[in-house]
Amino acid sequence: MALDGQRHCWPLASQYDRFLAFDDLYEILSTKTPSEQREIVAEIAGSLDGLGEEFDSHATLSIQELKRLEEGGLITIGGYTHNCVMLSPLPEWEQVREIGRNKQILEEILGHRIEYFAYPFGNEDSLTTGIMRILKGFGFTLSCRISSDTINVTEPPNLFDLPRLTIGDWNPFTFYRRLKGFLD
Repeated sequence: MALDGQRHCWPLASQYDRFLAFDDLYEILSTKTPSEQREIVAEIAGSLDGLGEEFDSHATLSIQELKRLEEGGLITIGGYTHNCVMLSPLPEWEQVREIGRNKQILEEILGHRIEYFAYPFGNEDSLTTGIMRILKGFGFTLSCRISSDTINVTEPPNLFDLPRLTIGDWNPFTFYRRLKGFLD
């Protein structure tokens, strides 16, 4: 596959090969626009010859599952972007479209206002004053990025730059160990 003038080829024979391919593609796709992402994924899927079937462990939530998850009372559903793109490299009109479309769909499904937002890819580069202005314009009241930072309780926090932890598809022991390590 040719991307940005470079030829890419990923062997997929072993689990390690697949992890390396995932890491490379994650980095490549994270900076592309939604239409570029779709083109790249379509080209890759076409070259897999049926090998790219989705595993049950990697399936997205159905509408019913999303509603049930929120009904439990322990989880609040928040906004993201419609196409899981990094916002900062996009032009403002596309940032507005990505944030607004996701918020609109979630509010229609859940039947209430969505107030919280998580920055895709969640790093410090994700956070700009322009994006914070867009979020406030859509009625979001706080947002968070991936960070192991803590909040200083002696100062008012920036509600649009709150830390969040990554939670993986971990077994209960690993989840407990990670949570305990954070709290210690």
